[in-house]
Amino acid sequence: MDIFKKSEKGMALPAVIMVMLITFTLSAAVLTMATSQVNTEISYETNTQALQAAEAGLNMYLWYINKEGASIELDTVITYPDANPKYAFILHEIDATNALKKVTSTGWAIHNPDITKTVSATFKRKSFTEYVYFTDQEPEEIWWRTGEYCYGPYRSNSNIYISGEPVFYGEVYYANDIKLDKNSYKNNPKFTKGIFQEKAIPFPTTNQMLKDLAEDEGLYFEGRTSIMMNPNGTLTIWNPGNGKNEEPPKTYNIPKNGVIYVNSKAGANLNDRFSKAAGNVFISGKLKGRLTVAAANDIYITDYDPTEKYFLNNWWYNKHTNGVTYANTDFVYDDKKKEYRVTGTGNDMLGLIANRDVVLLTKGWFDSNDWVTSSGDIRVYAAVMAINGSFRNSHHENYPSNGTEKVILRGALIQKKRGAVGSFTYYGTNKGYIKDYGHDIRMTAEQPPNFLEPENSGWEIIHWQ
Repeated sequence: MDIFKKSEKGMALPAVIMVMLITFTLSAAVLTMATSQVNTEISYETNTQALQAAEAGLNMYLWYINKEGASIELDTVITYPDANPKYAFILHEIDATNALKKVTSTGWAIHNPDITKTVSATFKRKSFTEYVYFTDQEPEEIWWRTGEYCYGPYRSNSNIYISGEPVFYGEVYYANDIKLDKNSYKNNPKFTKGIFQEKAIPFPTTNQMLKDLAEDEGLYFEGRTSIMMNPNGTLTIWNPGNGKNEEPPKTYNIPKNGVIYVNSKAGANLNDRFSKAAGNVFISGKLKGRLTVAAANDIYITDYDPTEKYFLNNWWYNKHTNGVTYANTDFVYDDKKKEYRVTGTGNDMLGLIANRDVVLLTKGWFDSNDWVTSSGDIRVYAAVMAINGSFRNSHHENYPSNGTEKVILRGALIQKKRGAVGSFTYYGTNKGYIKDYGHDIRMTAEQPPNFLEPENSGWEIIHWQ
């Protein structure tokens, strides 16, 4: 009987095919993964190149605006490098003022223009008004003392003098040293946002450029000039002239470029406060709008209408103005942020720039009215600059007499040399004003019309996204 064996011939072929299928499947998966990885890397690289191109556009914009006489094209394609360019970007200004610029930059790699990236940045010009308090020189006899507060960034181009426990609710910058009062039993100043030593910022020497602006599209006067700011947006201005018959006050609108300049006449006695020939400004009231007032000599902030000469001859007169404030803008303290928040419906902003001093006139008036005195707190809502002098109280050693009134500044104070607004003794006898200085936070990026800037001030990026 024959025995037949089952043939295994042909069994290897399916096995081989199965192995090949598995191999091909794995190879395809590996190839797909590799291709995907390559595409991912290419996409990542292209996106990175587009982002780098956009960022390069903003850096180039910063370089151009800081280079005198240079300009860069906006809203047009710019390629780089010059030889065989590989990247491109388009710059667009969203907003641009003298102090602030907001710009977008859209960039891409030239080999793949379909993939773009857009970044934006805010550029700010260095300004004096970004500090609530800026002093070029600090005299040794004037101290920050217990009970005084500074709300906002503070800068001194020299020393800072401390007696007791003043509080600074902002960054403090100084160029030389911190001096503590050896006669104070406790020196413990509070610097809530830190204290930093930095080099001095150059200070201006004149406000002459504002004279040219006033003669062009502003208001220009010579000799003593009194300004009462009215809440309806007008200005009552009294420039009496030198004649025997004085010119009466007149009403003006805020000038087109927002600048008023008061110059001295030839031969004027610049040390005579009430001289009709000296380029002194007397100012008070509520401002509606934006205005910068500059004086060739001094600016006096009064507690009464400075366009009225004889009003205080009557003992019952009590129309105190409390200094210079705004018609539709005020300030509320934010205890959480330790700063003053702007309230109201207006955009009022005042600049006061004197070639010499900016003075709080607390005693005296025209002619024989030397007994006239201020009453209560005085408010200064303004960016104040005393180019070659000080911000000071005309009678800081005696008036106000009880030592509890405050000078309430909401804005920025810039002065060549720190002046005194009050006086005190170690026995607790105080006269004059106590300082209450708060920054108008709008002035970090905005300024009153044509306000002076630091010499060679440059631009910097303050926000990037």
